Amino acid sequence: GGVVTFTNGTNIEVIDSTAARLGFTNNSTNGHQFAWLSSTVGAATLFDYTDSVALLSFQGGSQLFYGNIRVRDNGGAANLIQLNPNGDSFLNGGDVGIGTTSPDSRLHIQGTSTTGINLILEATPSNGTSFLDLKGAVSGQIRYRDELDVIQSRIDFGDSGSISFADVPNNSSTLYLKTGGNVGIG
Repeated sequence: GGVVTFTNGTNIEVIDSTAARLGFTNNSTNGHQFAWLSSTVGAATLFDYTDSVALLSFQGGSQLFYGNIRVRDNGGAANLIQLNPNGDSFLNGGDVGIGTTSPDSRLHIQGTSTTGINLILEATPSNGTSFLDLKGAVSGQIRYRDELDVIQSRIDFGDSGSISFADVPNNSSTLYLKTGGNVGIG
């Protein structure tokens, strides 16, 4: 091993000569603030100050940056984020915001365009079909909220196959399609 010390007291230390392991410290007695380990070709892991909790790892076989990127929880036991171009990618925990830094639901997409915002589900094969599934224990809803966040209208889907179009402020159903084909208006 060897140590390089900078004028601000930060050290870079080669910790282990058998595996490419590089530690960064703020002084020689405080332990590692974090350490990089690369024990196999195409893989690298960022550890916490204890050198035992994996926080971030890259795994890509012979090409490091063609594989997985994982961000681990504080104890290093679970993947919070995994990006895998050849398998499952996920965010595990919390809400996701696109266009917002303070999401208020599992997926919160906010647009600032005056032309609106689109969510596109596209099946690229010529015979492909796109699906939007609403999965619930009893029913599902599609709701419209105005700029004041007040629900103005909704479409209700019942387990029995019924569909209802509702005028929420007036607490009324404007169109009701019952199981078996009956239609109610108003």
